[in-house]
Amino acid sequence: MPKLEFTRYPSEIPELEKVQDQIEEIVRVLNSIPFLDGVLTQLQFIDNSQDHAVPHSLGHAPQGVFVIENTAATAVNRLHPAVNSTTASRDQSREVLVKAAADTNVKLWVF
Repeated sequence: MPKLEFTRYPSEIPELEKVQDQIEEIVRVLNSIPFLDGVLTQLQFIDNSQDHAVPHSLGHAPQGVFVIENTAATAVNRLHPAVNSTTASRDQSREVLVKAAADTNVKLWVF
């Protein structure tokens, strides 16, 4: 979701200025919530025998991942390239690395 924008309209009406101040504050707060700026991935098969790169279209390295759909009762974990030397060369601006405890299909919210 792109960042929200708000355009103030000059006014000499104090009530309108107060309303615009409140709207501006709400927009600022919403834009500061990281998980609102995310993308939903397509359903991906995750093979538990290896790390899996799930493509995303954020355009920057993700701050986190939520599992939205999981077809197996299994854990799905995000792998951090800084911690996993075997994955350090991956382009985080285009994919997120995950590992599952068992074979599963997942949809992820990447933010």
